[in-house]
Amino acid sequence: MVEESLFDDLSSDLTLRIIQYLNVVDSGQLANTSPRYYYLVHKYRDEIKGPELVTTSAIESIVASSTIATANANAASKFEIEKCMIKDCKNKLQTRPNLVLTFSSTAATSSVISTSTRPTSVGFERTFPSKYTISLGAVAHEYIQVNQPSSTSNASSTSKSPRPPIIEHTSTASLMAMNFPNAKILPFAINCNINGHHPDIQDLEFLEQRLCYHNKNSEPFFWKAMILYVVGDSVESSDMITKRMQKIIGPNAVIVGGVCKEGYVSNSIYTKNELNNMTISNLRYILKNTCAIPGSTTEFAYTRQFPGKSDLVEYVFNALKKIKEDDNNDSTMVQINRSGAFGVFLGGNVPVKSVVSRGVHSVLNNNANSTNLIVTDVSLLKPGDDDFVFGSHEQPPIHFIRKIKDIQTNKIYTPIELLSSGLFESSSSSSDDTDLLNFEFIGLKRNNGMDGFELSNAIDVSTSLFIDAFIVPTDGSDYESESLLGAEIDFFTLNGKSCMEDMDRTMSKLKDQTKNEQILGALMYTCCGRGPDNNPDFISEEMSDAKRFASKFPNVPCLGFYANGEFGPIALAGNNNVFQTGRALHQGFTAVFALFIVPIKDGTDMYNLDDSIDNVQKFVRKRLHCHY
Repeated sequence: MVEESLFDDLSSDLTLRIIQYLNVVDSGQLANTSPRYYYLVHKYRDEIKGPELVTTSAIESIVASSTIATANANAASKFEIEKCMIKDCKNKLQTRPNLVLTFSSTAATSSVISTSTRPTSVGFERTFPSKYTISLGAVAHEYIQVNQPSSTSNASSTSKSPRPPIIEHTSTASLMAMNFPNAKILPFAINCNINGHHPDIQDLEFLEQRLCYHNKNSEPFFWKAMILYVVGDSVESSDMITKRMQKIIGPNAVIVGGVCKEGYVSNSIYTKNELNNMTISNLRYILKNTCAIPGSTTEFAYTRQFPGKSDLVEYVFNALKKIKEDDNNDSTMVQINRSGAFGVFLGGNVPVKSVVSRGVHSVLNNNANSTNLIVTDVSLLKPGDDDFVFGSHEQPPIHFIRKIKDIQTNKIYTPIELLSSGLFESSSSSSDDTDLLNFEFIGLKRNNGMDGFELSNAIDVSTSLFIDAFIVPTDGSDYESESLLGAEIDFFTLNGKSCMEDMDRTMSKLKDQTKNEQILGALMYTCCGRGPDNNPDFISEEMSDAKRFASKFPNVPCLGFYANGEFGPIALAGNNNVFQTGRALHQGFTAVFALFIVPIKDGTDMYNLDDSIDNVQKFVRKRLHCHY
């Protein structure tokens, strides 16, 4: 029992110093011992401490745990492993998390964890039981990736230098728990039709309306990020999802994630005020998709008639409340194991930025940020045009580039003339043994101050030779349909050496561009073609991307998984600014990062907290009323 007089006699500064070293939970019981302590705890958490992020993995938590003897580690059950991970994270936290991300593997094996404990289905659904904590979990097709700073508690006292970070893919699971004060975290799940080509339109429209509702003042920078996971054939509809969501959350928000085997996400939380602002069709949507629990009294409630909207709101609110209060109810989570898209939106005070690395090699001037070649003749052709010879009438427009000028020599080339001009062969000394005409990407830098080349998949060179034009497909959007006249053009190929070199450059830029900031932690979604095992025919280094991140940021935890396709801002070549936003796509052979970055505090900040009796009592009453 904490004595009230003890905290009443201490100065605010000293009490805050004590709070920094305490593991504080958000409990109303504190108000019964010392309202002033309760007030200072929450002011510290919400206004002073700022965001908090901790991580753990199955291997780390078992090694650190005293509940599982080393001799019995191989026999540890999945439940015991999860329990150890939860305990490890809670021991590291000073605040209750409002977002928990978990990553599980069905392929990893370990000397610490036996193969019998591999998760065969979704786990950690009740990692941090709380109606204020959103959980999101992904099960990788094969491997997760863990990049953990070495624990100081495990370091030898005689060591003169810190131990290197732990980089491994043998853990069966990892966990990241975060607290973002004053953040809005909105979970979602989107169904897709049986072949995955089209997302459920009602799901999209409902989600769009919720995003607009929670951005009450229509702030252009309110939504910061979307973490997106896709399962099964739904990848076919992923670009449709990212385009619609990007339009709602804005061009400055980031979309990151990957294609996984299965996963889960918390059900949404609805206030009565939000329900009151919904249409009747949206209220019935919630009844059908959230409250229709098989065998319960609400299973077919969405078909019932109600006397008025207020009666429907009250029914939905009570049904949702009952679900939240039932800890044994599986409906508190949405599980996705065949097809669908799911994840969370992060809004408000969430310090997140994204970085994308692909690793391509310019076949003309090798890693240069610019080129001497400029597009001088280009047309946008649509289905029905005389020269349009590709696809159906539903095919988006295509750019046909017919002439290119070398501004160094003032010579103008057609595509056939350019490919046979000797320019490609002249750079053979700086290239791998790759066939120079077998480039995979056409890079374009529009003459609007663009930082870097946007990469488009190149149509087969033989096709370009046949029609004497370089073909650049579009997605039909206004941006991609803009004229390419005057754009710089380059040609790129993908290989393992370029991937590693680009990651080296990207991490160096990231280090330089965050020198006055602190990276709390990172998420990394890496193409399964880039690892984790070394591949002599591509990337000849095990966990190449994770190692390059750790080499520059040895004290920053980084979790994620090897994906069957990644979501992130469109990959660029030769960009100077390492951070990218907007225009998210489903891509391949990329490493996509979400980084949680905050300013470095120098410890000299002064805080003006009014801990008078009247203000403290007012704060406690308001806080307890909101939570209970």
